[in-house]
Amino acid sequence: MATVFERVKRIVVELLAVSEDEVVPEASFLEDLGADSLDLIRLIEAYEEEFSDENRTFEIPGDVAQN
Repeated sequence: MATVFERVKRIVVELLAVSEDEVVPEASFLEDLGADSLDLIRLIEAYEEEFSDENRTFEIPGDVAQN
């Protein structure tokens, strides 16, 4: 199973057309990887798709919901 970083890296390489070597935790999407504002939106959408879990449910206890 791939780590979270490996999954993020794969998406960045694919969408920004950069080499894997350029994608490091310290890299800036804008300054180092050449992303623009539209690229950032596309990345967010890709992350949502990659990491979403439609089966996940959240329960809020009744006493918390009343506050």
